[in-house]
This record gives sequence, C-alpha cells and structure tokens, in this order.
Amino acid sequence: MFWTKSKKIIISAITLTILIVALVLNYLLSPSSFPTFKPITEQEILSNEDYIEDFDYAYSILETYYPFFEINKIANNVDWIGNREEYKSLISKCNTDEEFYETMGLILAELNNGHTHLLDPNYGLDSYVLYKMISPRIDWRADMVKIFEKPNVQARHNITNERIDDMVEHMENYVPDVSSLKNIVVADIVPEKVGYISIKQMITPDLNIPSFKEEHDIIKKYLEEVMDYSVLIIDIRENGGGNSAYWSDFLMPLIVDKTYSQDTYSFVKDGPLLNRFRKQSGFKELTDDKISDFNFPQNTNNIIKDYSYYMNNTFDVIPSKDSINFGGNLYLLVDRYVYSSSEKLASFAKESEMAVLVGERTGGDGIGTDPMLIDLPNTGYVLRFSKELGITEQGGINELDQTEPDILIPNPRKVTSRNGPIVGYDEAISTILEMEGIFID
Repeated sequence: MFWTKSKKIIISAITLTILIVALVLNYLLSPSSFPTFKPITEQEILSNEDYIEDFDYAYSILETYYPFFEINKIANNVDWIGNREEYKSLISKCNTDEEFYETMGLILAELNNGHTHLLDPNYGLDSYVLYKMISPRIDWRADMVKIFEKPNVQARHNITNERIDDMVEHMENYVPDVSSLKNIVVADIVPEKVGYISIKQMITPDLNIPSFKEEHDIIKKYLEEVMDYSVLIIDIRENGGGNSAYWSDFLMPLIVDKTYSQDTYSFVKDGPLLNRFRKQSGFKELTDDKISDFNFPQNTNNIIKDYSYYMNNTFDVIPSKDSINFGGNLYLLVDRYVYSSSEKLASFAKESEMAVLVGERTGGDGIGTDPMLIDLPNTGYVLRFSKELGITEQGGINELDQTEPDILIPNPRKVTSRNGPIVGYDEAISTILEMEGIFID
C-alpha cells in the first residue's frame, strides 16, 4: 500500500513537472502580445548637437559591428570609416529632423548595402507588427524590436494601439482577388512543355496570412499541372528578397525530386549587441587555426581575420510529401536586383546544382540572417544594418562576389504582362528555349 501511494505521488510529480515545462516552453516559444501604448505627445525640438550625437552613436555602432567596410573599399573604393569628419560636417548643417534623416540617408548610401539605412518612419509600424507577431519571446528578434516601444521611437513611427489593431484586422480580413495578383505570375510559355513562375518578393510563408494562402493554392495547383513538362522556369529577376522560408520551406520542396544541400559560413564581430544572437545561433570563437582549416582563398582569409566568431551552416532543400518530383530541366532567372533572401536562393541553386542560373551577376548579401535594428537616442529613428559576413562553401564572399549565372545574358530585362512573359522580347527566356531546341512561331 505504501509503495502504491508513493508511486502515485512520484507519477503525479512527474506529470506536474512535464506540464510546467510544457507551459513554460509554450510561453517562451509563442509571440508576446502588444503592450498598451501611452498617447503620443508632442516631441521636443532637437538641436544640432542632438543630431551630431545621434550620428556619432550610429557611427560607433557600425564601426563595431558592420561587416562590409573592407568589401566597400575593394568594390567601390569608399573608405567609409575614414570619411567620418566629412560626414560629421554634413550633419552639423542639419537644423530639422527631416534634414537629418535625408543627410543620414546619403551618408549610409555610401556603404553601398541595401540592408543598411534608416527605416522610413512610414514603415516602422510594419516592421514592428511583423516581428512582434512571428518572433517567439525567446528569440533575439523579439528582444530587438522592443526598441519600437520606447516613447521617442513610438512617436517617430506613429505607433499606436489603434493603428496596430487596424493593421492586424486588415491582415485577417484580406480578401483574395486573383484578377489583380501582383506578387506572382504562373503561365505556360509553351503549352504542356515549358512552365513559368515569376515571383516579385519572398513573402512570409504562413498559411494564416491570407495573401500567402492565396499564392500557396495557386502555385500548388499550377505545379500539379506542370509536373510532366520538360522545362520549368523560376523567375526571380527584380526580386529584392523578403523571407527565405518562402523558397526553402514552401516553393522548392514542392518541386525537387531529391535533397539538395549547401554549406555556408557566417562571421560576426565581437560586442554585447550581438551576444544573444550569437548564442542562439551557435557561433563559435574564430581562431587562426580555424581559419587555416577552412582552406579558403587567401583574399577571403585576409578579410575574415578581423572577425571574432563564425558559424557553419548546412542548408537543405528536401522534397515535401506532396512534391511533384520534377524530372525536367529547372532554370532560375536572375539579375543584378536579386538580393538578400532571393540572393540566398541564387547562391544555393548555383552551388547545389539545383537549377541552371540564367541572367546576370546578382546583387549579393544573401548569406546570413535578419539585419540588426537599433534606435538613435535623440531622434528615435531606427538604424537597420547588416551584421554578418556570408561566405560560400568554396570561400566566396557573397557581398563581394555575388552569384555568377551559369549562362550570362547581358542586361536580362524582364518583360512580362499580367498573363505571363512576352517571350519574343525577353532574351533570357528566348535563350532557354533555344537551348532546349524549342521554337515558337
């Protein structure tokens, strides 16, 4: 009897422990709710000294963490760090918030990196709501976007509970309109032979978001139609990025007939701002011995020696259970505007040989994770910047080398209508058809 009672107590304790752990994990892994914001009050007028202080702060953050100063010197002959006094002189002439914002835009543009800029105050709410809704409490991104809850950042970006509610309601009540699709085009270039999918942006692949649900259903239905075609063309020209999961978790697993892999490396500099990100991502200390082990080209080693931590990542695209297992020839159309998560697809497809790339050299900065956000203390503007140096398995620096296509088409201009590409005017598509021995009257 005693043993039975003790056994019940032990089982109850174990059950209670499991329940508590489950509740804690559910809490940590779920997004946090929006706080109740105080009404926005009139902001104080800033002085020229305030603007200079914000510039100095931004300069200090970038000097500590930004990864591409040497790349910018090599590619564009710009010594951004060395130009500090020149930039500071420009800031010293600013007398209004608008002048400061515009001048900082010009200064940051000299970094020649599409991920590094001050957020447009009109779109700060979008960034805040998106990160808040998709980032678990435990994730470093959830911690990062708390900056929008500071009073001066809230005021700068006009973040109120009413505007948040309106935005969430708009997302929930979105009504699909197939006739006005803007992000994707699906069409046969040659009936029952050559399929075509064009994607303007890698949107977040969440079936709870109506706009993605719409795309998901259209693309999935179209893929079922083209599964026996001899050619499928994926067009990401002019696609500046978005969410890599769009292609890695949604699109390509529905197409491929086997697993494709790519090894990449990310390097970051030392400093407390990136501590949580580094620990969650599994970065390790970078040593001279480790640099030798990489067997990278010497020019790459000369760059990474200034970094403190590295991470090696094996990225896989695995056929989903409802993949069409496409057995024909797969092509990926690219151009100089392919950037960020779209660049990540281009790099992956090239190195893994998942698809044949056609077009021109891409835009780069596709290996890594979300850019960092920090707020400027006086103005409340938010600085967004790249934080990782991405390197391919072969030792290519993605921001410097970008991705070279297999078939080079000078100025591969995208020529499409709502119903699909205008083949006779699209040199990249015409080249593919010619290679395949397919001719259109």
